[in-house]
Amino acid sequence: MSCYEKWSLIVTIVGVSVGAGVLVLYYLQLKAMNKSVAASELAAKAALLNAQAVINSERAWVSAELVPDLRQDEEGAWRRDNGEKITMVELVAGHHLVYSLRIKNVGRTPAQILTYNLAYSCLPERITDISEDSPREVIQAGTFNFFLLPTISIDIVQRFKISELIGNSRKEIDELMGTAVFHGWVKYRNVLTEDGCSSDFCYVYRPSLKKLEMDGDHTKYT
Repeated sequence: MSCYEKWSLIVTIVGVSVGAGVLVLYYLQLKAMNKSVAASELAAKAALLNAQAVINSERAWVSAELVPDLRQDEEGAWRRDNGEKITMVELVAGHHLVYSLRIKNVGRTPAQILTYNLAYSCLPERITDISEDSPREVIQAGTFNFFLLPTISIDIVQRFKISELIGNSRKEIDELMGTAVFHGWVKYRNVLTEDGCSSDFCYVYRPSLKKLEMDGDHTKYT
């Protein structure tokens, strides 16, 4: 191999080595940049989660529930708030099946109450889950514009009697050939962020217990 050829080979090897070194350097720089971007994204996500956690802890949360006029003691007897037991005549008349819709702000800031809807559905045999397509009869609905302060609860509908609403379906419901469901929602605005929110509720009438029971799958507030 001539002297020229040797020097050409050396120059080529050096050039390749330098090129490879530059490529490695670029790769390391790109990897560092990607790590920096990923770290920045993680920091941004963490900051967003922390901010949302603070908002959730300070915002208004409105719960909605159907509450009976009477309470049932451990022996199954129905009593008024003062502890007095109702008479057999009152029991037959369905006084223990009188309910109202109560809302409560369980958050830390006021909620602006906007609208509400309370409906009744009689589901046919073998169908026990309520859906948007389920037939329904609106019991009460209305529009509001008032502020509900934290820890405050109020009744927002006229008291209603379950037995009167069940009506002609009472026999099939008692024989478990149908399911009586009382459901609805309360719309409100969270004044901390001015977001529109909803408190959904759903209760099923249990003939064996002679009262409503909450359906946890459809009772929630956002």
